[in-house]
Amino acid sequence: MIVIKGRIDWQDGTPPLSALANFAQTVRERHSGNLEYQLSVDVGNSKILHLFEHWKSRGDFDAHLLSPEVAEIGKFLEGKSTIVNLSVFDVSDRSELV
Repeated sequence: MIVIKGRIDWQDGTPPLSALANFAQTVRERHSGNLEYQLSVDVGNSKILHLFEHWKSRGDFDAHLLSPEVAEIGKFLEGKSTIVNLSVFDVSDRSELV
């Protein structure tokens, strides 16, 4: 399993949450191997977005990165936001805390 954690800083104005929510919904519905895809607004700063993704495999995640939807959202975000960090975790074992 692959887990992605990232932070995106929005540059000007208010982040277009509706467009980003539509993108997240498309990923959840159409991208094979996606277990979870969440974008959330930071409670202390509405220009900071947090990204959390969960994929069945690295191959599924890599295919997602090559998708037309990712290319389209990348063009949309270009010059409007900065990816501050993006971390990929390969999780071979999972256990529930609660």
